[in-house]
Formats: sequence, structure tokens, C-alpha cells
Amino acid sequence: MHFRALLLTTLIGLAAPAVAAEAPRAPAASRLVSLSVLPPEVVIDRPGATQQLLVFGRRADGSVQDLTAQARFVSSAPASAPVSAAGTISALRNASSRVTVRLASAQLQASVPVTIRNASGFYRWDYARQVAPVLVRSGCSGSSCHGATAGRGGLKLSFFGHDPDADYEALVRGSGGRRVNRMNPGTSLLLLKPTMALRHGGGLRFKVGSPEYRSLARWIASGAPRGGDPARVERLEMLPSERRLSRPGERQRLLVTAYYNDGTREDVSEHALLESKNEGAVRVENGSVVFSGLGEAPVLARYGGQTATASVVATPLPPLWAFPTYAAAHTVDREVFGKLRRLRVVPAEPAPDSELVRRLYLDLVGRIPTAAEAERYCASTEPNKREALIDALLDGPEFSKHWRDTLNVLLMGRTAFPMAPAWSGWLETSLREDRGWDRMTRELLLARPETPERNGALHFLDSRFAQGDTGLDTVTRDVSRIFFGVDIQCARCHTHPDVAAWQQQAYWGIAAFFGRSYRIQVKGANYLAEKATGEVQYFGADKNSRPAAPVFLTGQKAEEPGPAAESPDLYAVAPEEAKEKTRVPVPKYSRRQRLVEIAVNPQDPFFKRAVVNWVWATLMGRGLVEPLDQMHLGNPPSHPALLDELSEGFAQGGFSLKKLIRTVVSSQAYALGSGWSPTGGRLAERPPAELYAAAPVRPQSVQQLANSVLVAAGYRAQVEETEASADAGKIRARFETQFTAQLAEIRRRLDSGTDAYQPNVAQALYLTNSRGFQQLLEQGGLATRLAKLSDDGEVIRQAYLQILSRAPEPEETATFRRYLADRKDRRPAAVNQVVWALVTSAEFRFIH
Repeated sequence: MHFRALLLTTLIGLAAPAVAAEAPRAPAASRLVSLSVLPPEVVIDRPGATQQLLVFGRRADGSVQDLTAQARFVSSAPASAPVSAAGTISALRNASSRVTVRLASAQLQASVPVTIRNASGFYRWDYARQVAPVLVRSGCSGSSCHGATAGRGGLKLSFFGHDPDADYEALVRGSGGRRVNRMNPGTSLLLLKPTMALRHGGGLRFKVGSPEYRSLARWIASGAPRGGDPARVERLEMLPSERRLSRPGERQRLLVTAYYNDGTREDVSEHALLESKNEGAVRVENGSVVFSGLGEAPVLARYGGQTATASVVATPLPPLWAFPTYAAAHTVDREVFGKLRRLRVVPAEPAPDSELVRRLYLDLVGRIPTAAEAERYCASTEPNKREALIDALLDGPEFSKHWRDTLNVLLMGRTAFPMAPAWSGWLETSLREDRGWDRMTRELLLARPETPERNGALHFLDSRFAQGDTGLDTVTRDVSRIFFGVDIQCARCHTHPDVAAWQQQAYWGIAAFFGRSYRIQVKGANYLAEKATGEVQYFGADKNSRPAAPVFLTGQKAEEPGPAAESPDLYAVAPEEAKEKTRVPVPKYSRRQRLVEIAVNPQDPFFKRAVVNWVWATLMGRGLVEPLDQMHLGNPPSHPALLDELSEGFAQGGFSLKKLIRTVVSSQAYALGSGWSPTGGRLAERPPAELYAAAPVRPQSVQQLANSVLVAAGYRAQVEETEASADAGKIRARFETQFTAQLAEIRRRLDSGTDAYQPNVAQALYLTNSRGFQQLLEQGGLATRLAKLSDDGEVIRQAYLQILSRAPEPEETATFRRYLADRKDRRPAAVNQVVWALVTSAEFRFIH
């Protein structure tokens, strides 16, 4: 397929999906056949609590609909357990009863048992659990409102309600008691301003009579207690845990139940915070999820420091008659195609050989294939040719060089070129020997090379501590983000907005593992030493300074020996008094060593999942978790089981990056075509990227593009032509030197400040008007060789194979034939222009 068409399909907006007209679909069936109720059993055992019921109707075609609003509810004990017309059960007296649900239109009914205990006690108000979430949900404590650093309108609340004590004081005791009026609740500013009964700079936040209004009004009327329920929330449950929505605007109310450590439970649906992690598919409105568009959304509930997740599938598509076969035994294919099948989305056709071979070369060795390599693959009829090519590329010398560059961008940032020789050598050797990501990480974080040849591993930490006063912050940020997949910078000052358990100690706990580290020069070279004592100090929310204890993200604390004064006895290799150092101090108890023991192992979920997600994103265009450094409970993956299985397999396979990469690129999902055609039952428009229904169209990295320009121009062919020469070694060495210099020059010219090549004006001018770039193409030799051919059709065919790894389409051949025919008097220059046009085309610079 022509790349222009591929690019158009990528850029089409994702509106409500439509199905191609010729797609065969199963007929719809709408007759209701049964009713069901959630929860299936009601227990109300906390004073003042209520329980909402949800009613579902199942139709003959298997679809389910929320019929709560149409149902009628009848309690067998209305004096003890009355039920409202909306299906809310109240607890007046201890009793056992049943609530019957009827749907008159379908002559269907169902019932649930109800048990009420502890009805005579007092309602346990807890500001942090029941009031603060209302303000968070309404946006009052966000960074653009009262949660801003200086607050708004004279009211300062903590960011996302993470300091409930201070917030309670500000609301209840501040402003002369006008914000919360216990004597006359209806005149409280906390109710008047968010409802716009009084002028409010923040606008309308909730309406009178809404769940938010009722919660706040009830709390104020009860005396606005600070409260403090002694029972702790142990877990949350959200019902329904799985739900399919089948039409735009369809809604589903969610029930959230808190289970406490005293054995009681409570419907906390009105207090819990709900969040959709894919608002393109499902959005949250007033305690319900609402169909937005095609996709699958994890919906998160938060309450009392705990979370629960529900999975909501949104697809307007009727059941499929047929679905392409896939290898269910392959982890990737089972999960990717399984999800597409649930969504009733037919994936793209498999990529043609010419597209796939180009993709494999770019992803595995960082360059396009030569014409001979592409032709050989496309002409092969061997059934296992793809597996053979993958093995050959992974085992070849170019793999470790390309993934050295790719890992360098991950570990050091995209500006870290050219690489320091020792660092480059360490990365390349580690990849060539397939040492395992766990071993590589240990060497990077311990920064104690076993041999001089491994000194390159020092570069990761040393380059960051070289920043001086900001070095520790940089190390804390980058170690957490790169190796454990979480950016915890926000916890430096306040609790993480998505993970309540990550308070300031989460950030400073990681910092404490590195706080005793310092740079030292030994015999003229930089090393990283570590003290046996010393604490990192930070300011808490109360503005008081305190020492940071070393704690990992899981909450595991580092067991440490008791406090002691600095002494040589605390060291395995003691520090020296002399100005000129001859050795690197190593404490007997090393905090860096302890971090490696706690976190770098097959059991730690953060470590193994972070790099799996990065490799997946590198090869598939986006991570299973996006952004890549937000891998926590508040940001679930698009394919949870796939991430779990890949991570477990990665750990069991010795953390081999090669094995992980092979698993991904050998899947059918990886080998899908990048084009999208609305035929064969497919959607008229390209599905969302997180479904992986088609291969993404990805810009090459600057390094890939620079390598590929040299291959396309013919430099690699020149090197290969010298193999039979007696002076092949000398000629190859000369070419390699020239190649390296040209590679660096192209990279410098094309570097636009992003990981992938995104041209700015300077790059565009370099490609279009630079005599230097024209000379580089000419010296490659491809145009000179092609100009000697007498058949214009063969010139065009070979140019396309060498540069785009495919044969030209008929209209492309016709266009270039006319171009060459009109320039017979200057044929070499015309052929050179054909080569230039293809190398500077959009198709060339993308992986598709």
C-alpha cells in the first residue's frame, strides 16, 4: 500500500466508529429473558449506612442492560429495611428480610436477602474518608483551585486533600465560621459557593440536591465532626467488575463497597472517587460510567487509602460472524487478539513481506535492509523464514550496536551522543553477551565494577552526581523512573495524587538509598564511593525537618544496623586521610547494596514490569502503560494479563532482553500491517492505538535514520563489494572510519531535539538544499550504479528496493519514467534526483 495512504489512515480522527457496509454481522435480539440484582446479598452492619441496589436485564442475544431506573422495589420488612423508589435500602432496625425487584414491562422479577445489624449505633463520621473526597471529586482541592500553592479566594486546601487535618481547620474554624455554619447549615459557604448560590470564582462545582451536596449538608447538619473512624478500610470492591456498554451515551452506575478490619462493610459509592483511565472509551459522570467511544477502560475507585478496579468494554458493534485465526498459545497474540475479539474489532491484514522485513531490520539492527537482503527475504518460500531472520538479526553484531544506542537514550537521555567510549563498550558488551537486565541494573546501581573492563557502568550514577547539589534529586528521579517505571517527583513535596500510599517518604525513601554516595578521584579517574553513616534531611508537610529512612516503593524498609559514629570499623574498605586517593571506600553495610537486594529480583513487580513496558513501547509504538513512567495502581495497563505474563516470562528467562524482544517480534500482533482498509468486516476508521489492531506508523529515531540514509545511498554495498579483495580488511577499515564520520554528521544535522526524527526548518533545509547532503548521496554510489543501467524501469525498481525495500507501484513507475525520459541529456543528475526524492520522502523516514 502506498505510504501516503498509510499516513492518511493514521491521521484520521477517531470519531464514533462505523462498520464497513459489506461486513456480515449477526442479527440483534432484544427480548429480555431474566433479571439479576447486585449485590446478590445485602448486609448493612454499620450505623447510618445504606445500600444501593443495581438491577440488570439480560436479553436473548446475551447483552446486558442497567434497568435500575425502570425497576420497582418492594421490601418484605418496610419498618426495618425500607427501600426507596430508586433502590436504596435504609437500616432502621436490626432485621432479616428480602427486597423483591419487578419489571412490569417484561413480567420478570428477582429478589435479594437483606441482613441489618448494629442499626441502633451512631453514624461514624470521618472527615478524611467522607468529606475530603467530595472536595477532591468536585475539583475544589485541585492545583487550579484551592489546592494551589497559595490557595484561592482566601481558602487554602491541601493538594488533593492529602492533609485532612489542616483542611478541616481551614473549613470549620477559618473565616469566622462562615464556611461551615453548624447552627444554620444551609447558609454555609461550603454549600452556597460551589452551587453558585453566591458568586464563586471557581464556577459551578455541584448542584443543590446532588450526591455531593447531600453528603456535605448531612455532615454539617451532624455538627461537622472531625471524626475518626477507628476501623480501617482493608479492601474495596466495585460492582459490576466487568461490563459491556453497546451504544453511545449508555450508562452504568457502579457500586463501591468498603470492607473494614473490624469485619463490617459499607456502601461508599457516594464518597468514593471514580476515574476512567480511558476517557475516549468511557467517562465518569455522577457515580456512573458512560459510553464515549470504542475501547476498553479500567475504571478506578479510591476510598480510605484503598483502590478497586472494574473493566468496562465499550463497543457499538454487533457480534462478529468470523475472526482471523491466531496463535492462542503465544502470550502476545492471545491477549491482543482476545481483546480485539471482545470488542468485536477485526484487526488489519498481516504486513506484506516487504513491509515486515523492513520493520524487523529497523527494530532489531537499526537500519533498513539492503536491496539484496529485502529481495532474498521476499523471494524465500521457507515456512519459517521470519523466525530464521529474527534469530540471525538478534545473534548478529549489529543488534548489540543498535540496542546499545537505544538503551543509551533510555538511561542517559537522547542528547547523550556521542557516548563515552567506556560507557558505550559496557552497554554493547552487556547486550552482546546477553548478561540479563538484572545483572546490568545491579552493576549500574552499585557502581562498583568487578574489573576495569566494566568501569563503563560507573557512568550512569557518576554523570548525575557530577551535577553537584542537584545530583541526588536527579538520581532519585531517574532511578525510580527508569528501573521501576514510576515518576515520584510529585511526592517530593506532597502525597502522590494517584497513589495515596506514596507520601513524601516514598520519594525521600528512594533518595536515602543514595544519600551517602559521593564522587571520588582515585589515580585520576572518577569513582563513586559510599559513606557508612549520614542521613538525608527533608521538610515534611508540617514544615519540620526530619531524616529520611531508606524505604522502597512497596513500603519495604531497609533493615539497618543501629546508629553509630563514623569509624573505619564500619568499612570493608576504609576511607583514606591522604589527599591522593588509592582506593574507593566501601562500607560494610551499603544502602545501595540493600536497594539492589530489595528491588532487583524476580519477585519485585516494579522492576520487571518497567523494562518490559519500555521494550514493548519501543517495538509496538506505545506502552501497555502510558506514560511509561506512571506504572502504578492509579494507571492500569491496557492489557493487564499481557503485561503480567510478559514480565513473569522475562524474570523466569533470566531477564534476557534478547528473549523478550524475540517474544514480541515473533508475534502475529507485531506482524500486522500498518495500513487500514474498511473491508472484510473492519471498521471504517482506524481503531484506537492502544488496541494494537494495526501496526503503528512510527518515525525512525535519529540514529536509525542516519544509518538508513547511508544504507540507502549505497555505502554498505560498497563495503560488501570489497569482501573478495585481498585488501578487504584495509578497505573495510577505511570505509568504517568514513562511515562513522558520516553517521555522526548526519545525526548532528538531523537532530531536532526529540527521541524520534521530527524535522524542523533547519533539518528540512539540510535535506532539500544542502550540497553536503547531495554529495553524501552521490558518494554512496547508488545513483552512479543505477545511471549505468539502460532500462529506466529497472533503474526505478532497484531504487525502490534499495531505499524503500519494496517494488514501485505502477503509477510510481510511470511518474519516474516520464521524469527520466524528459532528462535524457542529463541522465546521471536525473537518476541522482530520483534517489534524493526517495530518501527524503515521508515513507523513508517512517517505520511502517
